Amino acid sequence: MAEKQIIPDINPFLSLNYEYGMLLGREDFSTEQGYHRGKTWLHNAWLHREGVVWGLGVAVAVDRDEIVVSPGLALAPAGQELYVAHDVCVNVPAWLEKHRGEASLVITADPAEPGTEIFDAYITLAPAACLSRAVPAIAETCGDSGSAAAVAYSRVSETVEIRLVPGRAPKPLAPPYRRLRRLFSLEPLMAGDGGPLTPADQAVLAARNAILALPAAQRPAAWLKAFQEFAALDAIDLRPWSDPATGESSLRPAPDLQPIVLAEVLGLRVARPASGANLTKGSVDYKLRPTHVATRTIGELLNGPATAAAPAAAGPQVVDASVTIADDSTLVLQFTADIQDKTLSLDSIALTVLNGPWGANLKSVAYDAAARQAKITTNTPLAAKAIVRLIVRGTGPAPVMGVNGFPLAGAQSAPRGTAHDGSDFVFIIRRGA
Repeated sequence: MAEKQIIPDINPFLSLNYEYGMLLGREDFSTEQGYHRGKTWLHNAWLHREGVVWGLGVAVAVDRDEIVVSPGLALAPAGQELYVAHDVCVNVPAWLEKHRGEASLVITADPAEPGTEIFDAYITLAPAACLSRAVPAIAETCGDSGSAAAVAYSRVSETVEIRLVPGRAPKPLAPPYRRLRRLFSLEPLMAGDGGPLTPADQAVLAARNAILALPAAQRPAAWLKAFQEFAALDAIDLRPWSDPATGESSLRPAPDLQPIVLAEVLGLRVARPASGANLTKGSVDYKLRPTHVATRTIGELLNGPATAAAPAAAGPQVVDASVTIADDSTLVLQFTADIQDKTLSLDSIALTVLNGPWGANLKSVAYDAAARQAKITTNTPLAAKAIVRLIVRGTGPAPVMGVNGFPLAGAQSAPRGTAHDGSDFVFIIRRGA
């Protein structure tokens, strides 16, 4: 039974006014409970948002053919507390048979392992409720006192619904407070289609550039002033959720039963030997999981040396340790932050062989946004003992650019650049070393 049919009406702005001798009935007690429950959920939904508070780990148990979700606590998008008291498991081969044929379930075969099926899924956690503890009750209409009408449930158990859903998880909705996120470089400050910035974005860009132009001692006060201004404008833009079909509005930012994504479970493999189907592999990806961090911990982190040392304007960097020669014609490297893939091109890369033919004929460069990884391919194979000098440009007319609008800031181990002038990443690597 759906939660909205069980949980009494929620109104955090309507409570009882008690007087001696007052006759109270079912509606009055529902109002009393709905007031307190509604206050809590309203607070959770707007001031904390959805996210895992503790626990709720996801594991692929191939020895049991199961995916296991461990106990934990989370907040739903509409503010409900989601508590899982014990391990919850799903048998993957049985689940696969149940969902086979659904459009969202994409199954591929492994030519190297005939009979093995490979697919992706994700796990959601949503509010639910059920009635319990049946007790005798006065029937609403006249009738036999022993009939079903004379029995009622005296408890509502707030539970959860955990689902394994076929396919990849949907892309999360754009988070709130867009101006603030762009002021502090958490989102790119540029038009996605190459068109002009919106007036709101232009105001944020102007404020950020003005702050970065100030002497270092004056910036903290300027950041605070900009924060207060854009926080006010972002809060004005916030609206409660409304049903697109009926237009009915909620007091909270999400519908009552909206789930959160706990994890994606990728590359699930089910083999089918003669003895039956078996789960053989799967990896858990938590990137889409929203997570809460205690306010005390946030306060400590905000005073940490890493935060204090990081400049406001900084582009992505290359992780030094990630640079590898994958084979005789492929180099791989990883960035610390998202980049604009169109700026990573043969014009932004130089590669020379220091102990062989001086020039290296570059064939292509590809960027994997999910892994923040670049793959550089040469036309000419590299010798077994080749010493290769790689340059990825953060300067000049064709630098690699971060999605925050800042040029590449060199190596992760080097000082960071500015909003206007980055640094080249220069690295020498020996094949076979």
